[in-house]
Parts: sequence; structure tokens; C-alpha cells
Amino acid sequence: MTTPATRRKTLQLLGAGAIVGLAGCLGDDDDEELPPEENGDDSSDEGSETDGEGEGSNGLVYAFMPDTIAAIDTADGEIAMELPVQPGGRDWGDTRVCSETNTLFAVDSSLDQVLPVDLDTRELHEPVDVGGSPTHAYLATDGELWVHADDEGRFYVIETDTLDVVAEVDAGLGGSGHGKLVHHDSLWPYAYATNVNDPAVLVLDLEERERVDEIEIDQVGGTHYIEYTAEADRLYVEYQGIETTVVDPDASDVVDSLDIVGGMATNADRELLAVWENDNIQFIDGTDSDSGTLGTATLEGVSPNSIEFVDEDQQRAYVTGSETGSVTIVEPDGTVVDEISVGEPVDDRAVDSGEGYYFAAATETTLAVISTEAKEVLNEVTLDDTIDAIRYIPTHEG
Repeated sequence: MTTPATRRKTLQLLGAGAIVGLAGCLGDDDDEELPPEENGDDSSDEGSETDGEGEGSNGLVYAFMPDTIAAIDTADGEIAMELPVQPGGRDWGDTRVCSETNTLFAVDSSLDQVLPVDLDTRELHEPVDVGGSPTHAYLATDGELWVHADDEGRFYVIETDTLDVVAEVDAGLGGSGHGKLVHHDSLWPYAYATNVNDPAVLVLDLEERERVDEIEIDQVGGTHYIEYTAEADRLYVEYQGIETTVVDPDASDVVDSLDIVGGMATNADRELLAVWENDNIQFIDGTDSDSGTLGTATLEGVSPNSIEFVDEDQQRAYVTGSETGSVTIVEPDGTVVDEISVGEPVDDRAVDSGEGYYFAAATETTLAVISTEAKEVLNEVTLDDTIDAIRYIPTHEG
């Protein structure tokens, strides 16, 4: 991390639902995401502590809509505050929580920006301009948020304390293309990126802030999802429409492949990997360098588009899909153990989880708060517009 900030760029202050100085605060100037990964896989998931000058955000879930950011109290399902965003019409991507600065970062592709929210005071800071069509963002290094601009195939590196863009890192071989990133302490100082226009895994040096190598998969095509299993030391790469390519990062070489190819998610300790394609899910042992299969599941009529490992032991997968209004809970051996009805089918349903809660957009404008212990909906919160993204701020009491 570089020089600490001497001041914060503060535009909007929220008291108990009141907004001061909102008009004209967000300009038209010119951003994208993790994860989650993909929803929050590299968020520190540490909550904020109020210093007495603001309301704090512990135990709140933030819902991002085109014109508004709402914070909801998980205990009673009440809306704790609403923050209008001007100009409106935002198209939200990844959200990330930085515990060092107690800041929630939200990527907006409509104006190519990242919007930082102070979780202590519920202030909205000045937006940070990045490159065109951002979607994904990652807390890839200490004190830095790496935001991928798809129009350029480039990462914009934002200091989380100063909120300044301090570097631009070319990742894609041919420039533009949607991309993702995976990083882990075991991989330091390297991180590995994908690009839908590049048939390779792109090797980035996080310290030097540059692409230093690429691991070729083929001559044509592109890569998208990417995950890492720490104990087995394996990268899993979606080689689009062809296979899931398995890479040994130490050897910088392709070592295996899986027939199933599509979305991917790991649990918190990266010892369990789920890969899904159409209605099929395959669970991979993340401690096995030979990618042993733990089980498979076929969820007819679900079309999974999100998997999160939610329970305390991070062994059960909560699966949502675009063709169903339910959340399906699946064991790694492929056994379906429960199904929770939350509402109606929603394309690209926003989800998040933490501290015994699972959150999902029940409809386009309704948020369901689910108890992972009771496996039931505790509250349904009706909002004013389409829910694009959700982020829970843990309490960390005791």
C-alpha cells in the first residue's frame, strides 16, 4: 500500500435517513467487477464500527438499484436508509467491502465509475472514474481495488484510502474483452486473469502491476470464469464452450481438463469447487490435485446462475437459477437436501450471504432475507426498483 490518505473525498452525508448536499454531487464524468466471484469472494467480510459520528452499517444489507442505494436491517426487514444516486440509471456490477477503511465499493458500468460508500457514516464519496464497461472488481492487494474495464481489457488500480487511480494494468492480449481475476495468498505476488477474447490464462504481477506471462490453452476462443483451490494448488478456467481447463500455476502449464464447462464457485477455504452447466452441477475436491469428483447433481428446470456455499461449515451449496423462484440446497455428494421458495424466476438474481443469513432477490423488486439455520424466509422487503446487487455488512459481535 502507498501513502495514506490525508483527507477523504466526501460528497453526501446520511444521518437518520437524511441526505445533505445531494444535488449535483455526482457528475457525468467517467468503471466494472469481484467478487463475487462471484459475489464477494474477495471481500474481507469485516463489518464497520461507528465512531459516534454516524449510524454505522453493522448488520445491514445494502441493495443497489438504478436510482437508489437502500440499507435494510436484517433483524426486522425495515429499510434503515435510502440514498438517491444522481444521476440515476446506474447499472451495478460487483460490490466489495474493504475492512481497512470501512468502505463499500460498488462498480457502475453506466457511467464507468466506482462509487465508494463510507460504512461508518453512510457517506457516499466522490465517484472514481475508470475505463469503459467495468463489471468486476477485486481487493487483490493490501489497500488496492483492481477494477476490470472490459472495453479496454485493462485493470484500473484504486487505492482504498485515497480513492485515487494509481495504475492501469493491461491484461488482455488483444485489448478489449470481458475478464475476471483470481488471487490468493498462496499465489502471491501473482494473480491470474481471463478474457473472453483470449484463449489463455493471463499472469499478472500484483507488485509490479503488469502482465508478465500468459499460459496458452489453444489458438482460438476465450476464457471467462476462473477459480483456485489452495491446497491442491490448481487453477480452474472456463475455456468457453469447450472444457474446464485445469492449470498448475507453479508449472505454468495445463495439466488436466473437465468435460463440464460453465460457471464456477468455491467455498471460503477453497477446498470445494462447484462447476455448473445448464442444469448440471459437478462438485470437485479442492484438496485433490487430480480434481476428484465428490458428486454431481442435475436440477431440472433450474438453469443455475449462482452458487454460494453458505452454512457454517461451508459445505452446502445454495443454488439459484433463472427458471425457478426457489433456492435449492445441495450437498457436495449431489444430494438435494432442501428447497426454499423465495418468489418468482429472476434473470441474474442478486444474492449474498453471511452470519446465518442468505439474501436473494425474490422478485426484481423484492429482497428475501432467509435464515440458513431454519431454512425459511424471515422477511421480504419491497423496494422501489430492480435490485441489481446485494451486499451484507457483518456485525462481528463478540
